[in-house]
Amino acid sequence: MVEPKKCGVKFKPPALIIDYVIVASGKLRRRTIPIPDFDASTAVKQCAQSLKGSKHSKYLEKISYSQLERLLTRIQSSNDPPAARRLDRGETEGGSPSPDEENGAAFTDDLDLNKATDEELETVKAHMNKTFEANRKLPGDEGYEYDVEIDFDKGDKIESGWDEGNDSNEDDEF
Repeated sequence: MVEPKKCGVKFKPPALIIDYVIVASGKLRRRTIPIPDFDASTAVKQCAQSLKGSKHSKYLEKISYSQLERLLTRIQSSNDPPAARRLDRGETEGGSPSPDEENGAAFTDDLDLNKATDEELETVKAHMNKTFEANRKLPGDEGYEYDVEIDFDKGDKIESGWDEGNDSNEDDEF
């Protein structure tokens, strides 16, 4: 007889991890149950039923279907594109919502759009367009200004020296 104590998931490769106690001996053991071919298109309920009826059923018999489905859903959501997942949750790298994004979209430094998939890129573009439209001011809107000029601080200007000298267009070296 097996008494489960803890349930967890492993994302890559997808697997369930069960910490259990063998009732007869009192020993604590860990069982990793692989879930082959599990991705975003897999039906969670059917997968949970097939796991309950598999050779691992003795480890899963005291775990409810709802808990098993939650664990499988967690694995499945980890297969979403990373950029889309971060944007959907509105999280930054530290896991907290970004205070400067009003619509919930957060872009982190580790998001490399050159390496993003087409789906990730479309998600990011959609959030960028949403933010742009929310902040755009058109003629007639409150706070609209036609020609805005901003002077940035020029106090710490570094002279390069390459453009000093005569103003002629000739190159002295030739």
